[in-house]
Amino acid sequence: MDDKEYFNPGIVDEQVDALLQTSDPAEKEQRTVHDLQEIYQSDLQSLERVWKSLNLGTDTGFGERPWLDNISHTDTSSPYYERSRSMQGQHTQRDKTSARLALTRRFSLIAAVLVGALLVGSLIAFLNISHPPQGSASVPNNPQAKTPAGLYLSYDNGVSKYDAKTGKTVWRYDAASIKGSPQKIVSTGNAVFVLMSNELKDSVASSMVALNAQNGSVLWQKKLTIPGGSDMVVEDGNAYVVSTDGTHFKSEIDVFETSTGTKKASYPLSLVINAIIVDTGKLYLGTDQGLYVVNAQNGKVIWKDQVAGSSKPYMPYRVVTHIVNKVVYAAFQGPNTSYFKAYNAQSGVKLWQSKAIDGQIPDFTISGQQLYTSVTQPFGIVSNTIYAYNIQNGKLNWSVSMPDHIGSEPTSNKGVVYVYTYAGKQTGKKDMLNAFNESTGKRLWQKPVIGGQFSLSSVVMGSDLIYVMNADAAAPSSHRRTHVDAYNLNGTQIWDMTIDKYVISLVFKS
Repeated sequence: MDDKEYFNPGIVDEQVDALLQTSDPAEKEQRTVHDLQEIYQSDLQSLERVWKSLNLGTDTGFGERPWLDNISHTDTSSPYYERSRSMQGQHTQRDKTSARLALTRRFSLIAAVLVGALLVGSLIAFLNISHPPQGSASVPNNPQAKTPAGLYLSYDNGVSKYDAKTGKTVWRYDAASIKGSPQKIVSTGNAVFVLMSNELKDSVASSMVALNAQNGSVLWQKKLTIPGGSDMVVEDGNAYVVSTDGTHFKSEIDVFETSTGTKKASYPLSLVINAIIVDTGKLYLGTDQGLYVVNAQNGKVIWKDQVAGSSKPYMPYRVVTHIVNKVVYAAFQGPNTSYFKAYNAQSGVKLWQSKAIDGQIPDFTISGQQLYTSVTQPFGIVSNTIYAYNIQNGKLNWSVSMPDHIGSEPTSNKGVVYVYTYAGKQTGKKDMLNAFNESTGKRLWQKPVIGGQFSLSSVVMGSDLIYVMNADAAAPSSHRRTHVDAYNLNGTQIWDMTIDKYVISLVFKS
């Protein structure tokens, strides 16, 4: 029998069943039939697995196992159809089986396409996540955008940004036209906010300037009501700026929208504010009369800890505050003695108070479970002792005295406390960067740094580097220089630079 004439794709099922009736199983056609049945069963099982994986259910319109629906696709007009009927008449109803096989093949193809589409879609989604389109980058002037890390140095009439890893200049901003000096820098997102103070020039108003952190261009600029701009904080799209009039013992807080510079609120306070921090809509104010906590939007007092007798002009207090884990830590600095207090940030309930400390606390640092500070004696005599207090109870854990003066507030990172010390050029001794064990106060190492006589110095922690800044305050104004060194956490110098300006402050932004 001619194979080409015998097997017809349109009626192959009828022909297969007819061949199954043959008495001789060894015939070539019979073996072919068995092979075809095995292929059919394999395809059917594969289709069952794909259908279950797709989990289309009956609510899709396909029904349940639609390839078993009795749909006829037999072509009765074909001449091959009559030829097959003459060979096996009793199988005239096998057209349903033929439809089943044809539909099975169609749904196998549909399932394969659907699975392929799912795989391709998943791959596209993964690639979009891993490599976002270039068009999705943030607008450079958006203050909420992320910008690369950098060092910001402020000096008379200007601000500069430097690469934190190399010390190379990124940009400079000249503020000569504003006629003021940067009092404070706050960097957040893609913006740098600069408080320009004219507290020594009562006839000239202070200013608030917002710069693009990537190129130093001016985003906006606003004048303040009172000349003496003293401090500034930023939170949730708002900049809170303090202007202080020490002569008349009053201050004013202006609230600016960080994206546009629009003034949203302004309120006066009969206090001399020397420090401000913000947390969840509350301003924590260090003042000449104690610690005041006010609503950030309207200035209404929420709670306060007022110092008795502090309102006397000749006995002003200074309060410095920090918040860690919803606890307010405050250093109360009197004329001759100081002490620490801790409060619940929400309620103002006092948690503890330290013993009195002889001298004044310019500032302090909190790291881990300890608070670090140094003390300045009356008339500006700088301390040579580091103090470490337990933040749970205010008790002194350890203290370390050194032969030289402490030139910066202690700072801590990864179990190590760093502090800058100096003796002055007249002694012939070098300035030093010192490292101490955070738990015991034991000195780990000491490295020489370039310093000037009566240096204005600071130590700032970066992501993985320590930055030491010192300015020669005793030199004539035209010859003042500032030196900046960058060290790794083991004290190895990475880079250094000298700036032909008298730098007031150094800020690191991660």
